[in-house]
Amino acid sequence: MFTPSYERIQLLIQQSRYVQAERELREVLYQSPDEPFVHALLALCLSEQDKLKEALPSAHTAVALAPDSPWCRYILATVLSRQGKLDEARKVILAAIAQAPDDPDYFALLGSLYLQENRWQEALDNAEIGLSLDPEHVVCNNLRSMALIKLGKGDAALAGLASALMQEPDNALTHANRGWTLLEQGQNEAALAAFQEALSLDPNLDWAREGLVEALKARYLIYRLMLKYFFMMGRLRRSHQWLVMIGLLLGVRLLRLVFPAQTHLWVSGAVFGLYLGFVLLTWLADPLFNLVLRFNRYGRLALSAEQTVASNWLGGLLGGGLLAGLTGLALSSWPLLGLGIMALAMTIPVSGTFMTAEARSRQFLGIYTGMLALTGGIGLACLALKWTGLALILLIAFALGWVGFSWTANLLPWRKNA
Repeated sequence: MFTPSYERIQLLIQQSRYVQAERELREVLYQSPDEPFVHALLALCLSEQDKLKEALPSAHTAVALAPDSPWCRYILATVLSRQGKLDEARKVILAAIAQAPDDPDYFALLGSLYLQENRWQEALDNAEIGLSLDPEHVVCNNLRSMALIKLGKGDAALAGLASALMQEPDNALTHANRGWTLLEQGQNEAALAAFQEALSLDPNLDWAREGLVEALKARYLIYRLMLKYFFMMGRLRRSHQWLVMIGLLLGVRLLRLVFPAQTHLWVSGAVFGLYLGFVLLTWLADPLFNLVLRFNRYGRLALSAEQTVASNWLGGLLGGGLLAGLTGLALSSWPLLGLGIMALAMTIPVSGTFMTAEARSRQFLGIYTGMLALTGGIGLACLALKWTGLALILLIAFALGWVGFSWTANLLPWRKNA
């Protein structure tokens, strides 16, 4: 079925030399365009290079040419998963499992889909099924541990990862997952060591690099507290996350009713100030502490290019906002003061846009943020030109849009999951 270069292609894929493997696969397809497994391998190579739009047609072609092949469906489900199309991916991998119910790789992929949807018990169940088929399956062991930590069973998760490392001590992904488990348990220095070990084994493993960045930021008390909150929220389903956010808001309102500003000014002010600071940190903690890491010789090397860009934006807005605001106060200039306030306010929509992983949501929020900045900028220009009426309308629109941003940003993933 395959040309003599098939073994070489397999070796290239095992060595993560996907560009060369892609080139040779295309040569094979030029000679034999109807080879389903070659199309599937091409889809795999393309997806590993983040060429997901190109990978999907190849994966579909593989399934169309070999509808009885569960492995081709597995590759298609993998590509769909990486595109964030979790429902479609789940249907495809379930069809593959129906064709081959004894392959642990398929249950590992299905479990990972449930893990991405915060369905921890289903993820654990599928990991257990995979391990019943192959007790030494490293991916299922990792999946089981990640599900256990999300279910609040950290000790069991660490035991599972220790078992996996005994079987395969040089598996970078297992070391990285151990780091995340330790980090979620608050063992920051041990987590840092685990991430460093993972990166020494695979310097290109983003999962370990991201964990290393979080562990470095967790050395700061404020971020460590916020990280506990982020982990807690991450264990909840989307509907429960909304209940927590609404509950916090109602709790603050109740406290301010019990301690009204007229008679308990300091208590009421402290409650409101703490809540406002907490809300701001939920948006700004990540890029703000990335900015702090820029002054750490080791930390700046661990940041990704995108994290560096996001921290540049945040630093520019904070520095420019403070400079413009203080200058405006010194010169009694309302436009300059307004520019400073607007720059500081824009830190939230800019940070929120960078924090959004899903491509369409990020594009929408990027446009939203741009329109918000344009509205505020024109409003300030009108204020400087003393077109007070138009300036007031535009600045009110900016304020309403700014308040609406947080709700919009939270609703986008809600609609996607729904």
